[in-house]
Amino acid sequence: MTPEARRLNEVDRARQSIKDRSREHDRQDKELRSQISQLQRQRDELKQDLQASRAELRTATTTRTGLEKRLKALTRIPAKARRTAKLKLPVQRKQDSKNRRTAKSVPAAHDRVTANLADRRALFLQWTNFETRQSATQ
Repeated sequence: MTPEARRLNEVDRARQSIKDRSREHDRQDKELRSQISQLQRQRDELKQDLQASRAELRTATTTRTGLEKRLKALTRIPAKARRTAKLKLPVQRKQDSKNRRTAKSVPAAHDRVTANLADRRALFLQWTNFETRQSATQ
């Protein structure tokens, strides 16, 4: 082979190599663009999930606060009912029969309030566990 033929052969190989590299570069470019768009979609979905979780947490916190207030109010009522039962029950038994009916209804009311209180405490514990699970997943 002549030197000029060798050079032409090398030039052809270089051109082919450049074409191959260009194709590979374009393929990688397309892959990266598709990965970018996929990651952007995932990011948008995660942002929406985060917003929904924050809204749910706000709702849960508001509900928890309301339940705590109700629980606090309910815990005050049984204490009053117990004091009333302890103070008035023996005195009322010594008095007339009308007051005996009242004395019997105080413990019954106390039992109802205590049962209601147990239900409220269970709800409160459920919300507390819910909030703990929500903060653990974040």
